[in-house]
Amino acid sequence: NFGRKRVNLTKDEIKKLILDQIQILSEISESRGLPLTHIKPHGALNNMACEDYELSFTIGQTIKEFNRELIFMVLPETEMEKAGKDLDLKIACEIFADRNYEDNGRLVSRDQTYALKSNVIEATQNIINMLNDKAILCYSGKRIPCQIDTICVHGDGENAVDIVRNIKNNLEKAGLIFKPLSKLNKFNWFINSSSFVAKIYMKKTGLTAKQIKEYNENGYIEIQEISSTLNQVEKE
Repeated sequence: NFGRKRVNLTKDEIKKLILDQIQILSEISESRGLPLTHIKPHGALNNMACEDYELSFTIGQTIKEFNRELIFMVLPETEMEKAGKDLDLKIACEIFADRNYEDNGRLVSRDQTYALKSNVIEATQNIINMLNDKAILCYSGKRIPCQIDTICVHGDGENAVDIVRNIKNNLEKAGLIFKPLSKLNKFNWFINSSSFVAKIYMKKTGLTAKQIKEYNENGYIEIQEISSTLNQVEKE
């Protein structure tokens, strides 16, 4: 299952590997009354997918074939995000609290001495800075503007629990609300382009279904806009 070791497999082998694991995970989660909502490639597979569009496309395609409503968790501004968008999948962009980034937006290799951020305060401030800047902040100081939906902390890392606890406490104090990925506004304001709300909104704004989807993902459409549109319709 890759882990942190790169494995070169054929497209069919990748699809079978992913499909088998999703199936097993889905059965376990549903047996406990917790439907599967999102999929994240792990370790080396994740790193390889960031660099390889075809691999990312194969992963995304397999997820879509299993359940097109599943959220594909991706690293922003990588081949993963491109493939997810091309496949018209729901995508959630992930940033890392306890890792440093190269200038291309990918994680610094664990072979490097500066790869990790193990200090609780440093990791927390790393997240606060990226959220405030709405960008990946690279080790060199370069910034890469991106969408941010979710935060990763490696569970086997030094001080992992303390890092998570400190990040959560600081972000909640700043007024942020934590939600399951499936409950994020970007996935719920418009169920689909044929919904009543979407049709009304498209009629009033002149936006296409594709534009609505893109605007939602980028946070350009506020819930107040939709409420205002529906209020206008009721008055008419």
